[in-house]
Amino acid sequence: MCRSLWGMNMKASTDTEQLELFRRELDDKIKGALTAIASDAIVDMRRRVQKGKGLDDKPMKAYSPGYAKFRASKGRKTKPRDLTFTGTMLGAIHVSDVEKRGEKWVAVVGLADARSKQIALYNQRLTPWFGWSKSNEKEIKQSTREHMKDIFKG
Repeated sequence: MCRSLWGMNMKASTDTEQLELFRRELDDKIKGALTAIASDAIVDMRRRVQKGKGLDDKPMKAYSPGYAKFRASKGRKTKPRDLTFTGTMLGAIHVSDVEKRGEKWVAVVGLADARSKQIALYNQRLTPWFGWSKSNEKEIKQSTREHMKDIFKG
């Protein structure tokens, strides 16, 4: 209850159905934005890896001499380690789920197939690369700002 300047009582009520529709619409927009932000982050991570940079934004460990020789025999470059022999593994990285967990929204990023997961894990053990580096975080923040502007502008 509020009192106006003239001492009159005022009452306000809300239409809970309208509020629920608004909440659902906002949740849908947030889910869409988070999917787009995660997708942008994946693209940025792929670019970093294709430049031969690991999770620490430093060059990844070199290919083993035997594998470098194999790559060269197939016409592939041997430096830097870019994890792109066929492109299948990096191409398999995708947003597998976006959901609200309690009060937080979560985007789950993974690999689409078992073979890509196996190759990714092998390479992760040699030089951590899967995830968001400091340089990726800058791009994620920028993407987040842009998508949040889109949500709240209209």
